[in-house]
Amino acid sequence: MRTRERPTRSRRLTDHAASVPRDGRISVLTAAVAQAVTALVSIGQSLALLVIAGPGADTAAFLGSYTIYLPIATLAATIRFTGVPLFARDEARDSPRLTSRIAGLGLALALSMVAVGPLFGLVITRSLPGSSRVVALATLVCLAVAGTTQIAGAGYAALASAQGKFLSSSLVYALAGVAGLGASCVAIALVGALGAAVGVLVTGSLVLAGQMRLASGEPPPWRRPLKLFDRGQLTIARELLTAAAVPVAVQLHLVLLLAVVSHPDDNSITAITYSFLFVSLLLGASFQVVGGMGLAEVAHSRVPDPRLLRDFFVKGLPAAFRIAAPLAVVALVLGPHVARAISTTVLSRPLTGEIFDYLGPMTAVAIPWGFQTMLFSLALASGTTRRVVRTIPISFVVLAVALLAFNGGSSPADVGIALSLAETAYVLLMARVIFADGWERVIGRATTAVLPVLLLPGAALAVGYHAPLAVASLATALAVVDLLWGVRKNRAFDTWVARVRER
Repeated sequence: MRTRERPTRSRRLTDHAASVPRDGRISVLTAAVAQAVTALVSIGQSLALLVIAGPGADTAAFLGSYTIYLPIATLAATIRFTGVPLFARDEARDSPRLTSRIAGLGLALALSMVAVGPLFGLVITRSLPGSSRVVALATLVCLAVAGTTQIAGAGYAALASAQGKFLSSSLVYALAGVAGLGASCVAIALVGALGAAVGVLVTGSLVLAGQMRLASGEPPPWRRPLKLFDRGQLTIARELLTAAAVPVAVQLHLVLLLAVVSHPDDNSITAITYSFLFVSLLLGASFQVVGGMGLAEVAHSRVPDPRLLRDFFVKGLPAAFRIAAPLAVVALVLGPHVARAISTTVLSRPLTGEIFDYLGPMTAVAIPWGFQTMLFSLALASGTTRRVVRTIPISFVVLAVALLAFNGGSSPADVGIALSLAETAYVLLMARVIFADGWERVIGRATTAVLPVLLLPGAALAVGYHAPLAVASLATALAVVDLLWGVRKNRAFDTWVARVRER
């Protein structure tokens, strides 16, 4: 009788059981639109802070603490996907124990955030007055609780997805985000910038409640003892943290950036954070969707064919750029005109100008970030995640050295160049680990496939950037046409993914 191969520890996160239900054929466009709706809610929460509380020291204090919270939020976002195989494993029969362990991970990280976060907060908010640092500390505590609810909710979301309820789970996230946006507006009006943290906490609490209800029959995590440091807990924590290490590292780059870069005024913290968040949302609406589809389909094979991984990388990157590049051009070209049309009583003109000053270089960094996001999905599918994670510190060294070489990143261009160097170095290291011999040819093929996709958005950007409104509108129309054409072209990618599923 044929014996079943037991998955090794390094591949546990990519070994899907055959019984895992699928949601049917979901195109790149459908998934990207769903992700974009969630991104719009996040943008709305960010803008509510600027519109209601206004720019200033307290707003910068909130954003400094939010920067420290972002890695935990990113971990929660990845657990939604990387946790599915944990629930799908044949040996993972006790799902209540697993959801409890994931909630325990959230609690442990929240305690760590409260213990260590103030040290980072003092460095990031060093240019702010003492009263604003108190706001930062209160925000940090509130966000730590929100992080616990987000990670616990992500565990139940992974369970719901393993039960074939991915779309319903996504709807819960969207509705919780809308409710959190409303709560943010009310709380900011009542207590100022700290109210934004209250809105994040409301969102996390509703996510946890909704996902628990969706994963029918599962008890809440607090009905089981939370063992934060036993062997099983440490094993689960190691697996989930390893699987999320790459996207979490991207958010930690922001922490390092704000800690090292010089802050000539309160607006610099706000401008860097908002431009960074925009690029992160852009990646989520395109590269993470395409990469997630690849992880879901390519990883159905216990030992994915290296040729299949290479093909997905070369075909998936252009599909993601067809969505991301036109959206970035629209933001860069039309965004400044929209900002100038808003009354200065609503948004500060100097602040919006500084945000767009940083947004240009940050959007350029999205190119190596896009490569990195796709490679992360392939690392999960190929079982090379641990080896990839070991190379992460090199990107931090490159970023720190580049910022110091530019005298602390005194200009937006310096920040963009430093981040680009760090991300490019990491992309090359990841490709070498994942593709081994011939990795240079794979990167070359992928780059050759991406360049034509960037030509039309690049032309629109060249025509409309810092141009009068009429010319900017023409460039925006060109970018929208390019987006629609890209959606049509992506049908070929959808067909390829469907063929992979049928293998």
